[in-house]
Amino acid sequence: MTALLEDADEAVRLVSADARAAARLASSVLSSSVDLEASSTAERALGLAAIEFGDAEAAVSHLRRAVSLAVDGGYVRREGEARMSLSWALTQQGAIGEGLVEADRALPVLDGSALARLQMQRALILQRLGRFAEALEGYRRPLAAFRRAGDTLWEARLLNNRGVLQVHRGALAAAEADLQRAIALHEADDRGLAATQVRHNLGWVAARRGDVPLSLSLFDRVEAEYRVHDVPLALLFMDRCDVLLSARLASEARANAVAAVAELESAGMGSDLAEAQLLAAQAELLCGDSAAAREHALAADAAFVAQRRPAWSALARAAAAQAAWMDVGVAATTGASGDATVEFLEESARNSTLGAREARLEVALGEARRAIRSLDAAGWGVEALDARLIAGRAALELGRPRLARRQLELAAAARERGPVLQRTRAWHAAALLRLSKDDRRGAGAAVAAGLRALEAHRITLGATELRAHASGHGEELATLGLRLAVESGSARRVLAAAERRRATALLERPARPPDDEELASELAELRRVSAALDESLRDGRPDASLTRRQAALERSVRRRALRTRGGATANINGVRPPLETLGDRTLVEFFALDGRLHAVTVTGGRPALHRLGAEADVNKEVASLRFSLRSLATARPGSRAADAMAGICATVAQRLDTLLIAPLKLADGPLVLVPTGELHALPWSMLPSLAHRPLSVAPSLRLWQRANAAPPAAGAVLAAGPRLPAATEEIETLTRRHPHAVALTGAQATVANVASALDGADTAHLAAHGHFRDDNPSFCSLELADGALTVYDLERLNKTPRRLVLSSCESGLSTVHAGDELMGFTAAMFSLGTATVIAAVVPVPDEATKGLMLALDDELRTGTPPAAALVRARDAIDEDENRLTAARAAFVCFGAG
Repeated sequence: MTALLEDADEAVRLVSADARAAARLASSVLSSSVDLEASSTAERALGLAAIEFGDAEAAVSHLRRAVSLAVDGGYVRREGEARMSLSWALTQQGAIGEGLVEADRALPVLDGSALARLQMQRALILQRLGRFAEALEGYRRPLAAFRRAGDTLWEARLLNNRGVLQVHRGALAAAEADLQRAIALHEADDRGLAATQVRHNLGWVAARRGDVPLSLSLFDRVEAEYRVHDVPLALLFMDRCDVLLSARLASEARANAVAAVAELESAGMGSDLAEAQLLAAQAELLCGDSAAAREHALAADAAFVAQRRPAWSALARAAAAQAAWMDVGVAATTGASGDATVEFLEESARNSTLGAREARLEVALGEARRAIRSLDAAGWGVEALDARLIAGRAALELGRPRLARRQLELAAAARERGPVLQRTRAWHAAALLRLSKDDRRGAGAAVAAGLRALEAHRITLGATELRAHASGHGEELATLGLRLAVESGSARRVLAAAERRRATALLERPARPPDDEELASELAELRRVSAALDESLRDGRPDASLTRRQAALERSVRRRALRTRGGATANINGVRPPLETLGDRTLVEFFALDGRLHAVTVTGGRPALHRLGAEADVNKEVASLRFSLRSLATARPGSRAADAMAGICATVAQRLDTLLIAPLKLADGPLVLVPTGELHALPWSMLPSLAHRPLSVAPSLRLWQRANAAPPAAGAVLAAGPRLPAATEEIETLTRRHPHAVALTGAQATVANVASALDGADTAHLAAHGHFRDDNPSFCSLELADGALTVYDLERLNKTPRRLVLSSCESGLSTVHAGDELMGFTAAMFSLGTATVIAAVVPVPDEATKGLMLALDDELRTGTPPAAALVRARDAIDEDENRLTAARAAFVCFGAG
């Protein structure tokens, strides 16, 4: 063997350890050699390196040259080895059938370890084609050969591939065993990057088990290692997208899918690109964009068909069916379809006996049945369940009960087995099936069983964000239960159903993030960077580098939180809260159903059900009132604009009163209000009939009851943030009134000092700039001397204050997710155990707020309950001053009043 051939062989061996070094060595051989065997081997090394770099087109080019050179020189074994590598490069490029042909050409000319490797690769190609049984059998012989030869590298590679196959077969325990063994083999021989690549797949297994925190933790560890070695990230983006989809983190899932599509398109990786397009379709569905979802699904379907991958094509058809079903719902609420195909069919429907909705239902039913046939043939059980749900619901609406019941029966059969989200959907099918047979009691029992399964899953999630989004998995099921309750006419049943689907994530404290130095360091750095960025913006010198650094730090902190595991015990059984705990208070619990608002009132223990107006009409008025109040807060006192805004506020508030409160005919006395949707941001005291009534606003009746029973503690905290002279004056005045309180102003009011003082205190009063983050509610914050006190900082406390007054703009706002799950500063306090929060839901004028807050303290010091104290404080302020009116209206008493 010549020295150049030895170098070429070394380049091939080096690829898995250091692809760049292998490419350099192979290029050196090619520049020096006229030996066809050495040149063929060097071209093969370059092709294998290109595969590692994610460049399928270059890989195919190098490997075709490797085959040609070996053929020209008559080197049969080298030809077989080059064809083996070419078959995999073609598979990566998307030419999977051609890849299988090349593998079969190489089989007769290889023997020994090379033959075993080819057999393994051929099984992997079959796996890509969705021929799982053949692939599993195909792995048997090469595995035995690798073990006889003591070839741990290839044994580990085979186990990694088979582990992925076992996931597709639903054999998660077998998959985990294969992957753990592969990691052990790689680490024993010091193949760290190879072990990381297997760990990547282990994260995918965790995701399939429903263990989102573990999966995200593994993926973050893998990404850090990949970046060190310049490994392409597209496949990791795809797997992370899959996990984020399961957690219903829609925008993040879409971002990962888009990044994967872009990288794979650039690299010419057709096989993986089709899978990324499928993920993009699923992410668009979660984002509510049925047209974009359908476009990605059809592109993926076409690619899978061209690649002869019927199993994957079935998944793309399932996504198209979901897009068609979404069009039915979109059209019901907006009158528009958003999809050219459906619009064409609707135009046809207008010229026939079918109506527009029936046309959309026919499309959805047809897409679903097409998907079911493909999914059943490919063995995609969970995905077929979703398609059967669509088919069953569409068939019911179209008046085809036999077809509907057949599909729903098959879907409902999975309600006692499999992952929790599968069981939740199967219980939904069972509920619809029983309802189709007029078994309303049985349907209600199925709804309750499905939601219990979902609650057990949600409690395992440590992060508030994951818990809030997880409720979306049961939104349609909970809505069905609510609809059944409304149709029953029983206000008590309606209240129980409304409570079952409402804000359950806040009933359990989120798991505390780890007390590690890296997290503490990142939070401190984030405060420093955010403060510097704010200063640069105020000075008119925006710094793009600070913006990028802030975003990077926020992503890192958020990832740490998402990895936190839960451990509390689920308790969804308490959905019939004892109404006697209300005492002399009247409960008003709002909920939306099928585009209309309803309310359940409870007075003297007697519930009543009320039908209100259209949700869209109320939302429009809420937005108008909030806009007018924001304008009033910033208008020049005594100006014509201020007077005009005050008049608009009064007019809109009266309209809202007429829509929401007048139909309820409420008895006198204090109120407990449980809003829904946009009503969570309503400044309730602006409504004339509520202006002088003590009222507390809670995310749910169950949460109000828990808050109302919170025991007192000891100690008070007073703190003021920077850039608010009136806030410092406010806290200094309160300090003179409460000499035993911990008072923090100026440079002493740091995040660390304030957080330490809050931990275990009974009451706290914080006056600071508030920042509401709709894009990421866990970064809602109060501005302190050294930066932002965020929700993440609060979640690190052992015990939050029983009562908290937030003298700051919009600190009472929350983002509202499916099931009225709330995220934001105030919502976080409730999940952490705080009983009462007084906070603003609109911007407030600084000086006017100080007067209201001092008047509030006057009332609280006399022992007046918080809700009544806020009313009396408002009444003590001169109403002729419009800016004071804005301050009066902004503040709401949340929780126990």
